[in-house]
Amino acid sequence: MALTVGLTLAERSCTATVFELPGCGAEAKDRQSLLLLLPVCIAEYATWLDSHGEPTSDVAPDFDVVEEVDPADTDAADGEFCFQHDLGPATQDEMDTAIRILGYTRWDLERITIGLPDAVLDWRPPESAMAKIDAWKPGVLTIGEIIEDIAGAEGYYRTGLQDGVLPAGEPLDLASQRERTLERLSSLSDDERSRTFRPQRTWQREGSEMWTVRKVLRRMIGHERFHTAEIQQRLSWLFLGVPDFTGRGA
Repeated sequence: MALTVGLTLAERSCTATVFELPGCGAEAKDRQSLLLLLPVCIAEYATWLDSHGEPTSDVAPDFDVVEEVDPADTDAADGEFCFQHDLGPATQDEMDTAIRILGYTRWDLERITIGLPDAVLDWRPPESAMAKIDAWKPGVLTIGEIIEDIAGAEGYYRTGLQDGVLPAGEPLDLASQRERTLERLSSLSDDERSRTFRPQRTWQREGSEMWTVRKVLRRMIGHERFHTAEIQQRLSWLFLGVPDFTGRGA
């Protein structure tokens, strides 16, 4: 059976979300490049699951695009819309699988970061090493700051599973965030696993974000995998040399 995929078609980049594989996706500059890259990303994700002992015999690179969304055409703040697939109820099997996969992402992260000395955690590469820097970040992050970003984002995703005004600030600690996440996921009722939440961040209008359990799970997994790969990239530069994208704007 072919996998189902949702595309996010923004002005400067396109992303793909594979609904049956939480946290699996791809990003490219345009739709055509994205669809060419996606089978490679699916194959890598399946191999990664297999390395952690997760069955992948039914995972194939075949896929059907079932949704295409331009965030600018939605009323969701900061692009926080939901695909139609996100709106479906998260089954207990989906929950159990996603929680196992969250364990794999955390194991990968800890494997490459535990024991790193401050000299490595606090090293800040030059901006010229980055082909792209997110506008909302102050600049190039250190490995220590990337770890804090992972923790903070997990809190951001988890608190999406509630309505109304949210308190500002989340502890930037991986262990406490994961403990809170597992507590929240284990406490969800059948109704909560099926509904859409509309939290209000302190800087947003009421009800401007849309979150569901399915969306939270895929975003947590994908975010931690992304930043673990980013940390691996930083560490590889210590051996391969720091790249220079000085001419990236030319």
